[in-house]
Amino acid sequence: MAAAGYVSDEGYARMRGASLRRRGLGARRIAQDLGQAGIAADLRDEALGSQREARAAALALARKRRLGPFGPRDEAGRIDPALREKQVATFLRAGHPLPWRARWSMQRANAKRKTGFMKQTIKTGLMGAVLALAGGMMACSPATADAGHHKSDALAAPSGAATVHPISGLKVIPLAIATKTGRHEFRVEVAVTGEEQEKGLMFRTAMGADEGMIFPMEPPRMAAFWMKNTVIPLDIIFIGANHRVLNVAANAVPYDLTPLPSTGPAAAVLELNGGRAAQIGLKPGDRIAW
Repeated sequence: MAAAGYVSDEGYARMRGASLRRRGLGARRIAQDLGQAGIAADLRDEALGSQREARAAALALARKRRLGPFGPRDEAGRIDPALREKQVATFLRAGHPLPWRARWSMQRANAKRKTGFMKQTIKTGLMGAVLALAGGMMACSPATADAGHHKSDALAAPSGAATVHPISGLKVIPLAIATKTGRHEFRVEVAVTGEEQEKGLMFRTAMGADEGMIFPMEPPRMAAFWMKNTVIPLDIIFIGANHRVLNVAANAVPYDLTPLPSTGPAAAVLELNGGRAAQIGLKPGDRIAW
């Protein structure tokens, strides 16, 4: 009587062959596997006998139904998808892998289906993106009531030829300020170099109501001004990189050495006559263009 757990070579060959057939391996691959396991040739042939019989029956049925191993075709010689499915089922029932041409045709059909699905998915995605973009543009478009607000928010630089100031010799350019009271235009001297900015409006005894001096700063930085040797009171206006007013040091006292700082990085500093900023209603956030 065989010991518990013992399996004969014949039984092992049958079980191993059946297992490999379920995995879809062919007769040659199964024979190689059994040979490596040390199974005798006669037992390998016996284990593969049932598979060979099943394959022969499947091929005979395929020929009878005009499904040959090179792909199922109808009476006109064209490949019929319905017949292909029958051939696939026949070979699978026989426990044999599909002929390579049948596998190739199936892979090609699956690739076409995937390509069609991908094209449809991409097309749907693009349509959705276009609709979403159109919806976003409609949602972001301002209403009629807001249109005037955005128009007033934009401030065009004033036109006019640059001239030279008769006292300082600096270039004079037009400058515009937009406040709640409206648009206000000035003619301002431009102090560019370090020496020009250090001198500024020192020793000047008078300045026109619509005149001033601007100090461009590149790159924008924290700034602080004082009134050393400055005879007239000034409004010192610190301007950010977006051309909006950061803060205003109003009515700076002549000759005062107290530093008057900006509240943020300034791209320019504008000096007007003392009290002029209050007259035009200038506040932080107002725009200045030059």
